[in-house]
Amino acid sequence: MKIINAIAPIRLNDIGGWTDTWFAGSGAVCNVAVYPYVEVQVLVRDRAGNEPQVEVIMDEAPLHADLVAYSWNIALVSLLIAVLTAGALYLLVSRLLIHPIRRLTGNMVSYRMAPENAALIIAPTGRTDEIGIVEDELAAMETDIFSMLRQRRHLADLGLAVAKINHDLRNTLTSAQMLSDQVVALEDPKIQRLAPRLVQSIDKAVGFAQSVLDYGRESGTPPKPVPVDLRALVEESAIDANLLRHPDIRFVNSVPDDVSIKVDPDQLARVLVNLMKNAREAMEAATDKPGEPLVTVALSETESGLDLSISDNGPGLPPRAQENLFVAFEGSAKAGGTGLGLAIARELVVAHGGTLTYTPLEPGTRFDIVLPASIRLG
Repeated sequence: MKIINAIAPIRLNDIGGWTDTWFAGSGAVCNVAVYPYVEVQVLVRDRAGNEPQVEVIMDEAPLHADLVAYSWNIALVSLLIAVLTAGALYLLVSRLLIHPIRRLTGNMVSYRMAPENAALIIAPTGRTDEIGIVEDELAAMETDIFSMLRQRRHLADLGLAVAKINHDLRNTLTSAQMLSDQVVALEDPKIQRLAPRLVQSIDKAVGFAQSVLDYGRESGTPPKPVPVDLRALVEESAIDANLLRHPDIRFVNSVPDDVSIKVDPDQLARVLVNLMKNAREAMEAATDKPGEPLVTVALSETESGLDLSISDNGPGLPPRAQENLFVAFEGSAKAGGTGLGLAIARELVVAHGGTLTYTPLEPGTRFDIVLPASIRLG
């Protein structure tokens, strides 16, 4: 037995007895019941400015046992509430988040394995939250991919057929070209008058067929970089473009002698030949020639990288050609052209990590091949 100070309110057995004691003053005694089997006496001091103080004399064993039991009950109730709350939250999160996310990921994995199967395109559930937005966008993306793959397959089949037809057509035109060369040698005046036009038409047809074949063959070939002397490559490309030592057009190679870069020489040479050839043909066909025809190749270093520019003082490009400059079959500046040359050139430059841009001059044109500075050696 020991005396402890009660710090919690104590329920009275008799509310009337408590009020009697409260108003009776000092020395009054009232009975309270903390537990049904524990009875204590409460002494109330007088009210001379002091708070009432209660002293309880009781046995600790029953109180300790009840406190332990009460604690276990509280713990069990708390655990039950926590389990019920966790279960409810799990079901709610599973329904709203986990199952929809699993559905999305499972659909993406399945669709990746068979993107041409339209039955695997996800069906949106109509939700308006973020999950619903993802479903809508995924369904739209899968639909676009399905359409593009189908179109690509059709274009591939069509391209294969065109390539076969084009190959046979080129062989036929080559034979016709050989025959036309023999016809030109005849001394008949009518033949001499018509033969050049025939030869020119056949040459255009052969060039068209060859450009279509080159476009289908080269567009998917990745570059194979090796160390290249840039000035020598420009000189060789000018020879292939029939520009070097041209009787009417002056060619200037301003690329320094000590510049070596790591590129695919065949692909970069193809770009240079195409640009130089276009400049030469434009100035050859020009009726109004401002001064001496000139083609210049120069190299400069910019913030974007190495800028290899090919410029001329020719007649420039017409507005329609500028609008579709790098679009296959659309960007040709001359009648009967395919527009494949610049389209292929741009693809080859982009494959090297660079850009190909056009700048109009007064007069003339300039094309800038900008390659990463990291390709320069030394």
